[in-house]
Order: sequence, then structure tokens, then C-alpha cells
Amino acid sequence: MHYPVMTEQQVAARWKVSLKTMRRWRQDKVGPAWYKLFHSVRYHEADVFDFEQQSAQHWLTILGDRERVPRIVTYPPKDAAEEINVTQVRRLMRLTLLAPAVVEQLVGTSETALEQLMRCPWPTAWKDQIRLLAPTA
Repeated sequence: MHYPVMTEQQVAARWKVSLKTMRRWRQDKVGPAWYKLFHSVRYHEADVFDFEQQSAQHWLTILGDRERVPRIVTYPPKDAAEEINVTQVRRLMRLTLLAPAVVEQLVGTSETALEQLMRCPWPTAWKDQIRLLAPTA
């Protein structure tokens, strides 16, 4: 039986991330299952495709209404009341860098609190983002 596999370089190129990012994700246990064959890391194609599908489903669920693109990013505006502001688009794009658990917590936050949170710098590592939002005792 043949199982198509991908190297870490192929997966990194597919997702447009660096090898360093791929290695950090493996260390943080983020991403698809991987296997070490001798000195090489390999991913089963099916695992990569499943991970991509699960990630897409997760974001579609967060966006709601099964929309493929958030309403604020659509262009041209659907109506005169919906003006696109470059700053709003940049802030929305920053949301895509946040850990899914962080986004889920922020969805229930009031608009003013969310605005303040999005103005401050966020760590790039998902575990650091989650730690930042954790209540301090």
C-alpha cells in the first residue's frame, strides 16, 4: 500500500511559512501529525489535507453564516453604510494571526474592550497569546 508523504519543506512551501515556524509548531504540538523517518520529518498527505480542512471549518464556524469572507473585507461595499477603512482591514487581518482559542474568547468581548486589545502588540506564539489572556490570580 502506498502512502503519499510530504517533506517539511513541501508543507512549509504549501502554507507559505518558514521551516523554523514548522519546527516550532511541531514542538508546540500544533499542526498535522508528523513522523520521523531516520533523520527526516515527513507528513502524510492525508493528514495535511485533513488539518487544512479542520482549520477552514474552524474559521468558517467563527465567521458565522457560513460566509467565506468576513463582511468587512468584501469589496466593493455591499451598501453605502458599509465603508471599508484600511485600519479596520489591518486589524481584522491581525486576528488571523491569533490562536483559535484566543479568537473564541475575544468574540464574546465588548467592542470597546476588543478595540483596546487589538491595539496592543500580541506575541506570535499561540501558547504565549493564551497565557496573556489567562486571568491572573
